[in-house]
Amino acid sequence: MGHGVLVILLIGSTAIIMRSIWMLFKHPGIKEHLMPASHLLILFIVYGTIISGFGMIYALLSIMGYPVIKLELEQSDFFSFIEACIYFSSTTILSVGYGDIVPVGAGRWIAALQALIGYLLPIAFVLSSVIHHNRTAK
Repeated sequence: MGHGVLVILLIGSTAIIMRSIWMLFKHPGIKEHLMPASHLLILFIVYGTIISGFGMIYALLSIMGYPVIKLELEQSDFFSFIEACIYFSSTTILSVGYGDIVPVGAGRWIAALQALIGYLLPIAFVLSSVIHHNRTAK
């Protein structure tokens, strides 16, 4: 495939994603907002805070000499190591990980707690959105 076709596919995919996100806030067939934009912003802030916080926990415990994660490849510098910890944190909370970085020892319990938080956050988000929608509908 040519470079131009790939750019067009990238732009098209981005447009589809943006349109889907826009539909969360205002559906063309419904006169009221489906979800306030503030809810999505708060969700991003909460996830970002949790991801970076747990990433720093993994990094600090590792630096202190407590092995909590096992990297597939050794990181060459400090910032690469921090990036790997943040990456591991994000894959742990948003899925169950990819297996390229593995929790070990106490890191397993920390990762399990983070995964549990990752499963509970969407439930709390949906419930708060429903409650907000019901309050504004009255």
